[in-house]
Amino acid sequence: MHHHSSHAEVPDEPHLQPHPEPHADEPRPEARAGEPDEGGAGAVLPSVTVVVPTHRRRQALTECLRPLLADPATSQLVVVVDHPGRGGDDGTADDVRALAARDARVQLVEVRGAGATGANDAGLRAATGEVVLFVDDDVVAEPGLVSGHARRHARSFEEGEHLVVVGHMPTTVPEPRAPGQFATRFYAAEYLGCVAAWQREGGQEVLRRLWMGNVSLRRADALRVGLQGDGTFTALRHGDREFGLRCLRAGLSGVYDPALASRHAHSRTLAQFRADARRQGAGRVVLAERYPDLVEAADPLAGLPSPLRRVLSAVGAGPAEPVLTTALSAAVRAGGALRCWPVEDLAAKLLRRLDHQAGMRRASEQSSSSN
Repeated sequence: MHHHSSHAEVPDEPHLQPHPEPHADEPRPEARAGEPDEGGAGAVLPSVTVVVPTHRRRQALTECLRPLLADPATSQLVVVVDHPGRGGDDGTADDVRALAARDARVQLVEVRGAGATGANDAGLRAATGEVVLFVDDDVVAEPGLVSGHARRHARSFEEGEHLVVVGHMPTTVPEPRAPGQFATRFYAAEYLGCVAAWQREGGQEVLRRLWMGNVSLRRADALRVGLQGDGTFTALRHGDREFGLRCLRAGLSGVYDPALASRHAHSRTLAQFRADARRQGAGRVVLAERYPDLVEAADPLAGLPSPLRRVLSAVGAGPAEPVLTTALSAAVRAGGALRCWPVEDLAAKLLRRLDHQAGMRRASEQSSSSN
């Protein structure tokens, strides 16, 4: 869904490293739910409902749904169309209705202004499968993704494990670089940094830094934990992290499996990038208040040289802030237009710091006024 929760509070983004390809030594035969799985020692595969929340991404949705419906392990596909609070539908709901008329597995759910977690929650409530796989509308599954998730849970059912299974979802980085693609490049690097932490730290870190988009768990576990919580994160970023932290507290285990592969077609305008950053800042304040044992209080200016820290800190909330953000926005555009990528990147990173700081300030003010 286009309001992905980026985990972009890292002070300085790691450089893009090539990631090892998912290991696919021998292709396994795909299997249907309820039938013995020839590739998995005869375990019976659980039925899988795939939930796809979508918001004004009509073109991307077609590419997202095609491989999911081609997978015989998909017993139900729930598409949740999140209509904007104001304004009309872009035709997505009609497309899904037409698809449902041709394929009985497809079900349309319509919500309005629910946000990513709210739309996923609506999909969960319509789900009938034993396992629910949540796939974002800008994520394209590699062949056999649903079968792979089903197989992973078939083993966990036998072993009595309650898993949150996270697949691999690297961002497609456009080459050659064009102006305005800084957000996608940051996002791609941050995602790979998160994957490295999962691989280094293991299961608890997978839930502590949960990244939705290619994630499955038992439907009963999802209903017990509740995707949406109390609804606080509908308008904030990091709803997926908050869900992961609640899964951790509920005793579920996180597992990252790079063989469950998909690719993420991320894109953001400068305005969307800035709005994301403000909501990320606000979301981090709420996370740190609610889960002080699991989430450190964020410092939006961490890692900056102290003179620059002092300037940005002093500018925050003062009359100079809109002047500086306007100047930095102009620098982002100019750097891009001139193909001077270091200028585009640096201006965008400083702008994001200011927007994180503004979002955190607003959330702190709301928190103290409500206490």
